Order: sequence, then C-alpha cells, then structure tokens
Amino acid sequence: MRNVSYDEGVSDYDFDQLRTLTRRTRGRILELYAEHQIAHLGSCLSVVEILSTLMARHLRDFSPEVFDPNGDALILSKGHAAVALYCLLEEFGFVGSSEIENMAGPGSKFEEHPNFHIPTVLTATGSLGHGLPFANGLALAGKVQGLENRIFVVMSDGECNEGTVWEACLFANANNLANVTVLVDNNGWQATGRITETMPNLDLSEMFRSFGWHASEIDGHNLEALDDALVSAKSDGRPSAIVCKTRKGKGVSFMEDDNNWHYRAPNQTELESAMRELQIRYA
Repeated sequence: MRNVSYDEGVSDYDFDQLRTLTRRTRGRILELYAEHQIAHLGSCLSVVEILSTLMARHLRDFSPEVFDPNGDALILSKGHAAVALYCLLEEFGFVGSSEIENMAGPGSKFEEHPNFHIPTVLTATGSLGHGLPFANGLALAGKVQGLENRIFVVMSDGECNEGTVWEACLFANANNLANVTVLVDNNGWQATGRITETMPNLDLSEMFRSFGWHASEIDGHNLEALDDALVSAKSDGRPSAIVCKTRKGKGVSFMEDDNNWHYRAPNQTELESAMRELQIRYA
C-alpha cells in the first residue's frame, strides 16, 4: 500500500505520464465491464481525466489504511462512476488486482457503487446529491481544528438537479469553506435523457457563482486545464467549483455521447475494437 504524498509544486506524474495513465485506466475499465457486464460504463469513461489528475497530482497525504483528518479527502458523489475509481485505486496500489477481479460478485465489497468498506472511500454514494453535504461536514471540522486539508468532490451534472446540492452550496459559502473543491463531470446526460431536455439553458458555473463560489468552466479531458483549474481553486479563498465539459463514453468512438452505454457493457468483439482504438494490446 502506498500513500500519495508530495510537496506543493511537486508531482508524481508529468502530463505525458498522466496521459498514459488515463489510456491504461480506460482499458482496464473496459476489460472489467466486458467481464462483469454491469451498468454505467459511459459515466466511468467520461470521468477518467478528472479522477486521474486528482489522484496523481493533487491529493496530499491520501492514505488507504486509516482516515487521516490532516490529509486530503476525495468524495466520489457520482457513485455510478465507481469502476473508474476502483481502477485507479488498483493503479496506485491501494487495492490488489485480485480484489477487484470478483467485482460485483458474491461477497465482493466492490459493488456497482462505492461503499466505505473500500480503501479511501469515506461514505457510500450513488444516491445522488449527498456527496457535497458530507464533504461540507469534513471541511468544517477541518476548519474548526485549523487543519490545512482539502476536500474534493466529484459530481455529475444530472446530480446538480438535486436541491441538496444547492443547500450545501449555501452552507459552504456561509461558513467560508475554502477547503472544498467540487469538480462536475458535465457530460450532458442524466439517466435516460439529455440535461437540456430536463433543464434547458442551464449554466452550472454561473449557478455556483450566484451562491458565492469561485467557479470556472474547462475542457474536462484537457489535463493541463484541469491541473491549472485545481491550482487556481486552491488559491482563491472561497469554495470552488470546476465545471468540466466532458463526453460520455470518452475514448471509444462508438461509445461517445451514446447513452445506451449507460446501461450496457461491451461484448468480446466490441471490447477488442475499443482496445484497438485505445492502442492497447489485448489478447
């Protein structure tokens, strides 16, 4: 087991290494989905750069063994992207490969949504809208104790239809929780339809600003832009939201922006085709 820890301004991964990591992570996600035939593949593929950048370059004293209140925390409020998290926990040595091979099987703690039996997972998520309120509690506790830790929350755009999100935004602003940073995986889909069908003309970055937050909007697949936005969020002095424009199913042409991949998994032929696109040797 390894702790991700580095001094400010020093990274374990440069951007070329990070690009290799994201490609490898997508391949592993696809492999697990083909094997276990579970749901939410498209959502996992859209969030890869967000989670990879956080885990490789921004989480400080992130321990898999014992929750350290002095260290940073990651809340995957978008619980249906759990497999992307699992693959990165495997990549960073927080869990063994044998542990996730039985994912979603009898007796496995690696379910389709994360639970707190999994290293680094502090709360079960997937009932959308609950991650940010939980993060606020951690952030307020850290502020009261004079800690310098940061709480990162990865959310979905559909999740932002939940009233609890905006109540939590009000709370974070009222308590000046500058140690909270939200990253929204803004892939334009929710469950069975596009966000524009449910909430037309929605401007998430402007909504966060209206609640007193620092907010920016970036290309969520651009690693350099993600890194810059996270650095900017740290220095702003307010709660921060980074709205990351992404594509559901990113990385595989026949999966991109196709909501069917929210519910289905690839067969062997589709897996092999996807691996060729990712330029990953697969036997």
